Amino acid sequence: MSKLVDNYDEAHLLVSAVRVLEYKKNLPPSVDDVCDLLERSNEWGNLVARRLRDKGIIQITETPFTTKLFVKEHLKIEEIERGKKTTKISEELDKFQQSKGKISSKVEEIQAGLKKKRKDLFAELEEKLTKEKE
Repeated sequence: MSKLVDNYDEAHLLVSAVRVLEYKKNLPPSVDDVCDLLERSNEWGNLVARRLRDKGIIQITETPFTTKLFVKEHLKIEEIERGKKTTKISEELDKFQQSKGKISSKVEEIQAGLKKKRKDLFAELEEKLTKEKE
């Protein structure tokens, strides 16, 4: 398929394919069935299915031989931002940058604490030295 779609449209495509196949076969479809119908790769199907599972839109049941899809809460598709195209890599990069920011702030806190301890230690040593001098 040559047309690029956003996350919102992908969600509608996958959920619609699940419903059509469930109607035609009277069974929950597999990821392979959905991908065949939409002429997409299995990787795409698994990626979108996991993304929708995480949002509570579909349910995935895995068996040793196949992965079945069930529509759970189709109205949650409307919560997906329109026009936004994300990839797992960009999501992971955002998470990494957020965690890096948290780590940087934690390092700054530790450095500030060490600086304060060092200052207090020098003040204490100076006080002891001045007492011993007297």
